Amino acid sequence: MKDEISLSAALEIINRKDKNGEAFPFDISVRTLNRNSKSGGKLNVYNGAKLLINESNSTPGKARLLDNVLVGETVSRSPNHWRNKTKNISLDNGKIVKIHLRLIISINNKKVVY
Repeated sequence: MKDEISLSAALEIINRKDKNGEAFPFDISVRTLNRNSKSGGKLNVYNGAKLLINESNSTPGKARLLDNVLVGETVSRSPNHWRNKTKNISLDNGKIVKIHLRLIISINNKKVVY
């Protein structure tokens, strides 16, 4: 079927950037899951979502730590997106949502197949 897309092609759509390094918007539907309570299954649909690009990762670790100490900010723990197979996306209303890549149902109205 032509309304299907592979997970790797879906990730390419999510990771697309323009010449200025800004992420392109996309429509995505994702299931929820809580492994601890074994609950979930709710379908969330996000229209106009964008990949959250963290500019603070462009500076080296020690310099970033020094900047945080001088400004008085706390250093947050690394989310380990690679190991946890997650991505942060920002919505039109400014809210940030973490999605699990294996729970993506569709992107841009195309079903994601694994």
